[in-house]
Amino acid sequence: MNTKKMRLFIFPIIVVLAIFSSGCASLHGRTAADIKREAFEKSTSKEAFKMAEPLLLKLKQGDAVNSTGLTWSLRPINQGGKVIGVVASSDGWIEAMSGRYHQTFYRFGRFYGRSGDIAYGKHVFGYMWLKKNLIPKYLLKTQAVIISEYEYEQLYASKTKNIGWTWTPGQKNTKTYLKNIKVKEVQRLDFAAPDIAEVRVGQTINVDWYIKNFLTPEKFQETNQKLKQLKRGMEMMDVVKSLGGFYVMSSTGEDFSLWGMKGFLNISDEYKEWHKVAPAGVFSVWGFGYVEGKQEIPNLALIFKNGEVLKVVPYAPREELLKYLSD
Repeated sequence: MNTKKMRLFIFPIIVVLAIFSSGCASLHGRTAADIKREAFEKSTSKEAFKMAEPLLLKLKQGDAVNSTGLTWSLRPINQGGKVIGVVASSDGWIEAMSGRYHQTFYRFGRFYGRSGDIAYGKHVFGYMWLKKNLIPKYLLKTQAVIISEYEYEQLYASKTKNIGWTWTPGQKNTKTYLKNIKVKEVQRLDFAAPDIAEVRVGQTINVDWYIKNFLTPEKFQETNQKLKQLKRGMEMMDVVKSLGGFYVMSSTGEDFSLWGMKGFLNISDEYKEWHKVAPAGVFSVWGFGYVEGKQEIPNLALIFKNGEVLKVVPYAPREELLKYLSD
């Protein structure tokens, strides 16, 4: 590995920890998961969210993301003098839905959209209900200019501020390099606590229960008509709400699942959400259908472009669906 490549590799780890760290988190009999869970529960309490809300509402288009006082804490987890993980937190901030700590440092957020050489990112803010379900309340959307790796290296060498990179959706271990990261908009969401008694703290949801409640042919038909009535341009999270969906988080906040949408195929990897990134946009595909016996039967594909509804089409193999991912 040449010197430049090595420098780019270690920069996101060492500089993040050196500049944004508020001290190391040592294990002292706890696991890394324990430390992450403690930080996650504290930062996603309703009280913590209320502290972030006025700062979000003050942000305007073109502002620096941290211009109103939003801050992130990134602490290395230390074991025997060796860093084995990172704790990332901010009041009301949902790490798993916001690009994780890599994008926290650059403040770009999760890469969800593109238009030519402009990339769009987002952070999700909200709080947890019953320590299990996420109640999203705001999207902090960002935008930045896409640049080459070479330009990024030159800007980094000249100590230019407001540059960074993000993982590219649907492309494993591929980076998109950015400059001029700033606020695009702050969008209020209208989520409430899910009205579903079966989901309780500590309950294990098995596949048979999920199929019975959400993936029978009858359950799919309830959603079928709603899918066909979705308006082009509708925001992804508004779609989730309109279809009765809700988000369930892992205990550490490092991962999440989308539940409750009848007919939503999210059991096997074959029909889970997938992405394509093109100059025209970032496209995401969701599969809907039902289960017969133990087999998933896909019926419709809901296609998003840059986080907004593009169209609903009959489900087909991925190579056939690609023809729709250009409009």
